[in-house]
Amino acid sequence: MLPAETETETRSSVATSQHSKQYVDEDEIDLIEVAKSIWDRRKLISKISLVTLVIGIFYAFTTPAEYTSISVVLPESDESSMMDLGGLGGLAGLAGIDMAALGGKGSFSPELYPKVLESTPFQLELIETPIYFESLGRKIPLRNYFEEHAPVNVSDIIIQYTFGLPFQLVKLFKDERKLKAADENYIKLTEDEAKLLDDLKDRITIESDKKNGLINISVEMPDAYASAEVNGLVVRALTDFVIDYQVQKQKKNVDFIKERYLEAKGQYEGLQEKMAKYTDSHRNIITADANLEKQRLEFDLNLAFSVYSGLTNQLEQAEIKLKEETPVFTVLSPGEIPYKKSAPRKGMILISSVFIGIVLGIIIVFFNNLFNNLKGQW
Repeated sequence: MLPAETETETRSSVATSQHSKQYVDEDEIDLIEVAKSIWDRRKLISKISLVTLVIGIFYAFTTPAEYTSISVVLPESDESSMMDLGGLGGLAGLAGIDMAALGGKGSFSPELYPKVLESTPFQLELIETPIYFESLGRKIPLRNYFEEHAPVNVSDIIIQYTFGLPFQLVKLFKDERKLKAADENYIKLTEDEAKLLDDLKDRITIESDKKNGLINISVEMPDAYASAEVNGLVVRALTDFVIDYQVQKQKKNVDFIKERYLEAKGQYEGLQEKMAKYTDSHRNIITADANLEKQRLEFDLNLAFSVYSGLTNQLEQAEIKLKEETPVFTVLSPGEIPYKKSAPRKGMILISSVFIGIVLGIIIVFFNNLFNNLKGQW
């Protein structure tokens, strides 16, 4: 019985190996057939690649030039909370937790900086700011530049009036909603304004490096000089906002103490004048009533001086605390006027166009063969 069982197992293993070999051979044949099909249809693939290359050339040479200005800002780091936590601060850092951002009282996290620059009020203020454009030789608001003087992107126009033609037709028959009285407290943007703000948001990029705490701000504009000037405006607007946010509470405290200080100062100086006049008018008069009045004036004067002196110290301490809580931003690298274009990257566009053409051609050949095989089976 044992020889028979051994013979059966041997036959089974041989059959299995032959079956597996058959599958491998079929896979090799399929790959060879696919490669052969691609080679046989190389002219079609070349034609498709040529078409995509022509499209890439057209896009690369009709897209307006863009210039990018980059600045690097180092905000003051809140190291006190990390020092107080000792070793826990290091462990939190390993865990990916920014204890400086969480522990700082009233601190504004750098991760929120992009939200400030993307806010509609900031964008609206920016588009109304006059910017010097070297190509025009004068200052002009960003809104006017993009509406009247910005270079025309031929590719965008073609797409807009081909693929986007239905949307353009709908836009012609679309009624503009009028503002109601209840909407006066809200920001109402027209469609053109919304597109302009979206374009502006795409042109301003801010990145926060958690490792070294640096803030990288880049601005892309069709004009080299304008990109540097807008970059400077963005840096100033961002730092002013963060400073105002972090010191607003202490600033209110300083203003309140200052008001009380000025009131106490005026009251104290008024009592000084009153005391001086009383002393001059009662120089040679010695009566009980005169002495009592003098004592009252001296008491009021001393009390006013105590209040005035106390508020002076409080004001000084509050102003010191305000300076301590005011964040410091150091511009390590101001936005420079770029000397070369950042876009379009013509070489990369042409290489990508050829690659897309080859891939598209191979996909067409593959599905064409698949369709023919299925058609033959039917």
